Amino acid sequence: MLAAASMAASAHNFHMGIADISYNPRTGSTEIVHTYTGHDLAALLTNLYGRQFDLGRPDSEAPLRRYVEKQFTVTDKDGKSLPLQWVGAKVDADSIVIFQEIKGEKLTKGSRIHNALLIDFLPSQRNTVNVETDGTVKTLFFDQDSIDQIAP
Repeated sequence: MLAAASMAASAHNFHMGIADISYNPRTGSTEIVHTYTGHDLAALLTNLYGRQFDLGRPDSEAPLRRYVEKQFTVTDKDGKSLPLQWVGAKVDADSIVIFQEIKGEKLTKGSRIHNALLIDFLPSQRNTVNVETDGTVKTLFFDQDSIDQIAP
């Protein structure tokens, strides 16, 4: 039993998140879907705001949204900030899925992605972003040494 408890405690030493960015021709918008470990985001918000957070409660969405909108941004190849609109979030026992979109815009090569989600809180956080531009998907990796990258 002690070995099992020790394994469980060390099972979450690596922190990661994933996002998919793709253009939806039906809506004419770029869609962004983030997936992160729920308890990592809850711990971050607790640390930021000094109170416990249950991400399944409606009163947790506004602080989560403020944090995500500060830590994840996209600019076009000319440096103009692209307006990310919050669509919502879905929470389950282990993870939180966050939905955003850039209405009426197609992400192009040369756009800059800033992804510091949880990196400011967890030194080992590593975020993967799959970016679809012109029908091809490229994967970018974000960590403490690399929070700004150019879309391929």
